[in-house]
Amino acid sequence: MTTTTTTEPGRVVAVIDKPIPVNDLNKIHTALEVLYGKGLTITQGRWVAFEIRTPGPVYWCHTCEDRDAATIDGLTGDPLRTLSRFMILCPDCGNKRCPKANHHGHECSGSNEPGQEGSAYGFDPFTRTRAETELADLRAKVRTLADDIVWTPAVAEFKDELRALAGPEGD
Repeated sequence: MTTTTTTEPGRVVAVIDKPIPVNDLNKIHTALEVLYGKGLTITQGRWVAFEIRTPGPVYWCHTCEDRDAATIDGLTGDPLRTLSRFMILCPDCGNKRCPKANHHGHECSGSNEPGQEGSAYGFDPFTRTRAETELADLRAKVRTLADDIVWTPAVAEFKDELRALAGPEGD
């Protein structure tokens, strides 16, 4: 999977959860610039009245949304506020499973196929690989067991059945 170079996204540094006079908003903005530097922006918030952000673009990918939601949860002390969300789609192709919908730095695949590398809707490769590995190990043990047992002529027919249950070699 390729990743494109992107500008560092703006980060939420403060929230204002109620309408306030513009003069008060300017005072808050000036005070925050002392802490975070020039260039802070005040925007209408998604979950609060206003978000005050550091300079940089606002991306709508899963990664940035999760980061912003966690910040706003921490600033407001209300984790229920950010539960109502909209479906996040790739800004280029409009697919929810596109890797770019998960992180703005990924290339757009133009695809909605499940299991794409980098997609928020992909399969968990660790769990899937571990389960497949454990199954392959179990099958190999059964095949080894079938070969190692000294079969009497009366039950020799079960050796082939046991090997068939284990599946083909190379799993």
